Amino acid sequence: MKKKYIVDTSILLDDHKSIEVLRNGVENEIFIPKTVLDELDGLKKNNAKRQQVLRVLDEMEIHKDHIQILDTLKYENKPDNRIIEEISLLEDPSKYTFVTNDRLFRLKAEKAGIDVEEFKSSNPFMVDSEVYTGFIDLYNEKGKIEDFSTHPNSFHFSETGRLMYYSGKRKKVEEVPENFEV
Repeated sequence: MKKKYIVDTSILLDDHKSIEVLRNGVENEIFIPKTVLDELDGLKKNNAKRQQVLRVLDEMEIHKDHIQILDTLKYENKPDNRIIEEISLLEDPSKYTFVTNDRLFRLKAEKAGIDVEEFKSSNPFMVDSEVYTGFIDLYNEKGKIEDFSTHPNSFHFSETGRLMYYSGKRKKVEEVPENFEV
């Protein structure tokens, strides 16, 4: 017998596979209130809950074709909801593609019938330590060498292809030897 389940935030956070379990293959339908999506949106900024929310978002993306969003309340106090409403009110929303890196926002917009895509060259959830690789480019648009001293603890390749290192402590650029002994 086919069942219709409405899922709340606690179920999703307790078991990120709950959507798959409740679907029981393809037998049952899953409904998620827009309010639950708004709660998840707030929780993804909470460091303690972030990983749980990201796992839930992964599962929601996998099953997005089998999830229905309950949107019976017409409250548009959250910016995401207002933006979706604004796009929906365009003369022909199908002519537009909404671009966002917020996975939850993409799911909401997609479920509202809006064409969405991710902006591939950015990652808004990376912190500076994840973005910085330790390698810098010392040449600017004009081909000039930038000041190495503004980038302590960094590497670059010289014009001859040698790996160079600036620690910031010795105030000089040093070549990294090819072989190291521990």
